Amino acid sequence: MAQQSLNDCICTTTRSFYPYYQCEYTNSHFVKEGLKRLLSDRYKDDFAFFTNHFVHPTLSLLSRLKDQNFPLCLRNGKVVLHLVPPQDIRMIIGEFFYQVGHTNPGSLVVKFAKYENKGRTVNELQRATVDEKDYDIAFTKEYFDQARSAAGTLGDVLMRTIIVANHPDWSTDKEDAVNHLQKCPEHRHGRLRSESHLSVEESCDDKSITSEQVEPHSPRENNDSCSSIDDVLMRQISSSSG
Repeated sequence: MAQQSLNDCICTTTRSFYPYYQCEYTNSHFVKEGLKRLLSDRYKDDFAFFTNHFVHPTLSLLSRLKDQNFPLCLRNGKVVLHLVPPQDIRMIIGEFFYQVGHTNPGSLVVKFAKYENKGRTVNELQRATVDEKDYDIAFTKEYFDQARSAAGTLGDVLMRTIIVANHPDWSTDKEDAVNHLQKCPEHRHGRLRSESHLSVEESCDDKSITSEQVEPHSPRENNDSCSSIDDVLMRQISSSSG
């Protein structure tokens, strides 16, 4: 794909995301470069496949999140839901961020650091998928309290500091989550107590990979969960171009 054509495709994509964010984050150089890597690494510069398999599902996700009052940005303008992995991210215990699904487009993914091996090691990039039926409570104190409780004795420190993108350059910033979390609707309290929600034990084939081990801008940079979707996608792209 010619460079000008590639740039036009990415601009078309970021314009489609703008109505949901209502800020220049979607048009930032950082987001555009991240989407270019995703288009190149996962979709082999096939913009039609990129549009059908990533852009459209992501737009559907953003629409559903808006309907369920999940905040894409904080009141101070900082971005909560990342379209691409945050810049220069290396998390410590207690930190987390939300991202749109890349391996499974259309899903809401939360990534966080946690203890493993009874506290002897740290997994810097644990991934978990938020169930669609929990979108309305996925940014509430009660939701995270339930997840920490399910994690046992080492769970209390989890997901206390949220990684956000800060204007004007949309660099990585951090906020105390408790200062921004919404209040869980009264009618949802019973279900929170009676059912399991966010799984802090969910794992992936590459769960031990840290930012030091991943090549910069590699396809694995954007992995968000275990899935065979990449293999399927590559077969579809190959067959359509054959």
